[in-house]
Amino acid sequence: MHTANSQSIWTAMSERAMHPDPWTNEPTPGIVEKWEIPDNTHFILRVRQGVKIHNKAPWNGREFSAEDLAFNIDRIAGNTAAAEGLQKSAFQRANTFEGMSKIEVVDKSTVRITMASPSSAWLKGFLEWRNVMMPKGIVEVGFKDPMKFGGISPFMLTEYQEGTREVYSRTDNYYRPNEPYFDKFVQIAIPDRAASLAAFVSKQVSHMSSPTAQEIKTI
Repeated sequence: MHTANSQSIWTAMSERAMHPDPWTNEPTPGIVEKWEIPDNTHFILRVRQGVKIHNKAPWNGREFSAEDLAFNIDRIAGNTAAAEGLQKSAFQRANTFEGMSKIEVVDKSTVRITMASPSSAWLKGFLEWRNVMMPKGIVEVGFKDPMKFGGISPFMLTEYQEGTREVYSRTDNYYRPNEPYFDKFVQIAIPDRAASLAAFVSKQVSHMSSPTAQEIKTI
């Protein structure tokens, strides 16, 4: 996810650490439940307890921890590029973490970020909508087979046909009680605009964006 220009499978099967409020843009809790700014060069992030990674090897339903959070921050910054044999430029949002000098795992639920100099931009970068969390160990598992991916959203990828169809099914260990509200969602790939229109009219899909006047007439 850290090298993605836009949405990906991870957007559906995992979550961000924190979210900007849609009205005020203030940081709101997600996987990171609490945070502190004790001085002008440190951010303290505390991971919510009870957030479970999907029950797939090698994670097998374990809790998402500070180690996982630190891994994501380090990788978003492009610090793992050389070890992975990638160009640092592949990490699209690395420059939003500019000035970060240290990432420390304080305990199983706490990460401390140290900045080389005061910066309010780091937190804004952290809230970027494409910074979806992945579990530590995903690089070793690899990115070629999405059925091996483990996320932290209420939906786990249960069927994958490249370029055709993705099925996400609810998990029973989501941290927010009584969620999700439905059992499954299916995402299908549609090759062109005419096929999109036909799929919408036949109720294969429930959404069609920016229809033209002629398409509205057809609908």
